Amino acid sequence: MIRLRVFPALAVAWLLALAPLAAPQTKPAATPSTTPLSKEAKAEIIKKMSEFITERAFVPGVDFDRWTEIVFKHQPDLDAAEDADSFNVAMNKTLREFGVSHINLISPRAMEVRVKRQGIGIGVGILPMKNGILVTRTVADGPAAKAGIVPGDLLVEADGKKIEGPEGLRGDEGTKLKLKVQREDGSVKEFEIVRRKFDTTMPEQLTWPTADTAVLKVSTFDISYNSKRVEGLMNEAQKAKQLIVDLRGNGGGVVMNVLHMLGMILPDDAEIGTFLNRRIAKDWMEKGGDVKDLKGMAEFAKAKLQTREGKVPVFKGKVAVLIDGGSGSGSEIAAAALRDVIQAPVIGEKSAGAVLASVIVPVGSGFSLLYPVFDYVTIRGERLEGQGVVPDATAPTPAYVPKGKKDPGIENAMALLAKASKDGQK
Repeated sequence: MIRLRVFPALAVAWLLALAPLAAPQTKPAATPSTTPLSKEAKAEIIKKMSEFITERAFVPGVDFDRWTEIVFKHQPDLDAAEDADSFNVAMNKTLREFGVSHINLISPRAMEVRVKRQGIGIGVGILPMKNGILVTRTVADGPAAKAGIVPGDLLVEADGKKIEGPEGLRGDEGTKLKLKVQREDGSVKEFEIVRRKFDTTMPEQLTWPTADTAVLKVSTFDISYNSKRVEGLMNEAQKAKQLIVDLRGNGGGVVMNVLHMLGMILPDDAEIGTFLNRRIAKDWMEKGGDVKDLKGMAEFAKAKLQTREGKVPVFKGKVAVLIDGGSGSGSEIAAAALRDVIQAPVIGEKSAGAVLASVIVPVGSGFSLLYPVFDYVTIRGERLEGQGVVPDATAPTPAYVPKGKKDPGIENAMALLAKASKDGQK
């Protein structure tokens, strides 16, 4: 059996981030996303997209040769798009016709934010509410945090106008924003904040709800995943009796980062699943297999995705996993692997069901195309794309946890781990 630890093509894969930071950048007139986009430029982008989609994209049972037909259907909207923003919206509406995840046109601005890990604005995570916008988190050292904005604040007015969405917070770098804020105790305060660049990275964290329980929060497996930081946190977690891996809101990332984290929790060389591509599907069908029988195709495939030995000893205690609807791609692979290999209970809400390995390629005028090249089947033969990981126990994901309050996901996870330990002692 071939031991496949890292797929070379996946080393540059971006498994669609599903939970972007709200209102992270501006929309000034001179940015690449708002400059006019000529008819010729759009035609060139579509031509390059066509080559990748029809010749390289792969999802079992999906006919990517429909691309020409789909573009023709949406041509009026594509023709009407006069700038990069509107073209990006129109094209992604077109791509949704395929009905699968991980096929997306990425705007110049979105790619710049991803690569530089910087946004421009006030630096808050938000949740629209009936009476304003709830701050769910603030970026460390960001403008809002430095001004005194805290999670739980309700933003009710911006520059004297009622806030109805993230666009009310956007503006150019260096401009001022006057905010009226309602605090949790009902009091109202006013802030004047200068919009500026801020780091969009969400560092991994280790917290201790009890002396014996460590919670490892990993917000992304994308390029900002910090392997050395995670190793340090897992070294610290060695003294815990139980570990809760919090993947809520983690939209995925690079496969080798997923394997890096799993290598500190799962045994070395543990088989966790199978990636299926065009070649495997072709060989399978030549043997008389059904392209829709993904479990059979996965069993037929020789190469299995496996964990690899890490620099940190494998955690020896009990493990649980937290997921929600924002957990996608790599985090779904990780949650399923922890469940399948060491029977870690999964707590929270059903995951996104967006598990197609993909690559990013430039297609002109600063745009990039994300398209799928592999499907994924767990070691138990389950396809996660369109299905998601179903939790063993449900728990809501709070927008934020006020001081003095307990996180229901973590509480449920500790209860399940305590029960498992008790049952194991009988």
